[in-house]
Amino acid sequence: HVFREVAGLEVATPFARMTYAEALERYGTDKPDTRFGLPMADVTEAVRGCGFRVLAGAVEAGGVVKALRVPEGSRLSNSRLKAPKGDVAAEAVAAGAKGITFLRVQEGGAVDGPKPLREGLTPEQTAALVAGAGGQPGDLLLLAADEAGVVNKALDRVRQYLGRELGEIEEGTHALTWVTDFPMFEWDEDAGRHQALHHPFTAPFPEDEHDLFSARAMAYDLVLDGFEIGGGSLRNYRPDTQREVFRALGFSDAEMEQQFGFLLEALESGAPPHGGMAFGLDRLVM
Repeated sequence: HVFREVAGLEVATPFARMTYAEALERYGTDKPDTRFGLPMADVTEAVRGCGFRVLAGAVEAGGVVKALRVPEGSRLSNSRLKAPKGDVAAEAVAAGAKGITFLRVQEGGAVDGPKPLREGLTPEQTAALVAGAGGQPGDLLLLAADEAGVVNKALDRVRQYLGRELGEIEEGTHALTWVTDFPMFEWDEDAGRHQALHHPFTAPFPEDEHDLFSARAMAYDLVLDGFEIGGGSLRNYRPDTQREVFRALGFSDAEMEQQFGFLLEALESGAPPHGGMAFGLDRLVM
């Protein structure tokens, strides 16, 4: 309604939908801009144990290797992909990566790229990497290797940069996407404990309640062109589950009562299932 009445635009319905895990896998972010392609793929297993230490070392350390596929890869010269002067490599470095490397997919399964990388991959590993990335002749595969968070952040930034730089985003188009099934918790390195990814009142999926640390939350965001414009969740309405969530966050029983006793008392009284969503209308104005 807002698009139609304010901007005179029609948007496709129903809105696209993907899980949090799918968003990170293909786009490296939980706020994907789905107006254009340039998808990513996890190729960790394809390069495990390879002779190129940058990739193999990251895998051995528990990290991941992902490939960002750029069709018509000849649009980007090698010099743009090499740090420190290349603009594409600079985007990855600015996001926290040490750099990126690359392969160019040729006819007949052959690849071109930096010699240490080409020689460090067996023919089987090369074929598995290209297949895992969905590579086709003419494609450029940009590779990043590090901890998952670093790789996702770096390739997300590179993808957004290339989307603009290569004219992949059709002018005047918009894409609305639901992102669902967020994890209940994320690990806070600084605090040394788990914290709620959305907030501690979100309900877990009932089938996941046996292990809250790996559970999915019944939470959802609405994303427009790479910006979160709204979010919400179904709330905990059972006091036993709410107490378990607080315990997972490190609250003692006394701390629960002191800080959230009013809420727990309300839930004990028989609160019905409930949920909702809040929009950031200021973000639409942006």
